[in-house]
Amino acid sequence: MKAISLIPLLSCLCVLGLVSTPAAAQWSTTYTPLYATSPGQVDFFDIDETSTTDPTPLFGEPMRVGNELRFYPTSFVSESENADPDTTQGKLRMRISTWPGTFFEQISVTEYGDYLLTGSGGAATQANVGGTLYVINETPGEFPTVIQEPLASDPVAPYSLPDSGGQFSASATIDLTGYFWTELYLIFTDTLQTASEAGTVAHIEKNVAHGPITLIVVPEPSCLCLLALSGWLSLPGRKKRTAGGGSRRP
Repeated sequence: MKAISLIPLLSCLCVLGLVSTPAAAQWSTTYTPLYATSPGQVDFFDIDETSTTDPTPLFGEPMRVGNELRFYPTSFVSESENADPDTTQGKLRMRISTWPGTFFEQISVTEYGDYLLTGSGGAATQANVGGTLYVINETPGEFPTVIQEPLASDPVAPYSLPDSGGQFSASATIDLTGYFWTELYLIFTDTLQTASEAGTVAHIEKNVAHGPITLIVVPEPSCLCLLALSGWLSLPGRKKRTAGGGSRRP
C-alpha cells in the first residue's frame, strides 16, 4: 500500500483517467445513492462506473448489506481468438462518508471469476486480471492524499497454456488506521485481458457463481468520542435519555 500527496500527482491522475468527467468516457452508468439507515453505517453516494472499452454496466447495480456493497456483473468478459487480443476495463467510482464520531479503518474489494484456455499453443495464449484500488482523502480541513493498492490474484495471473482453465479470486485492501479520515473518494479500476495464437482461444470473466464483487468499508469509533461517552456515563445523577433521538444529519 502506498500513500502519496494528491497535488504532485494530479496531472498524472488526469492522464491515467482516474479523475475524469463522465464525458471523457465512451460509456457510463450512474447508480442510486445508498445512504445510511442506522448508526454505524456509512453513506455511499455519487456512485458511477465508466468504460472506454465496453458498454456499461459492467459491474451492475450495487446492493447494500450493512457497510458492504455487492455487485453482480453479467457481462464483464474478455475473450481472444486466433491472435486477436482483447481488453475489458471498468472504472467504479463513488464518495463515502462515515457516521459522525467514526473514522475509516479499512476498505477492501474482492472478486471471483473463471478463465478458459483452449487449443494448441503456448504462453502467448493467456488470460489476465488486474486493477488498482484508490482512495482520496476528502475530509474537510485536511490535506488531500491518495492511497493506492494493486489487485492481487489467486492463483497469480496471468494464466497461459498449457493451463486449460479454472477459477480465480482477486482482492485489494487499504488499511486506513491512524489516518482519521471521515470522507473519501474511491476509484476502483478493474481490467480483464486476453491474448491468443492462431487456433487458440483465451477467455476470462467475472463469475458471480463463486461470489459477487464485494466492496467492504470498516469504520472505527473515535477514541476521543468513546472517552467522552465513558466520562458522561459515569457522571453522578445522569438522567436516562428518553426514547427517540435526533436525526443523523442537520
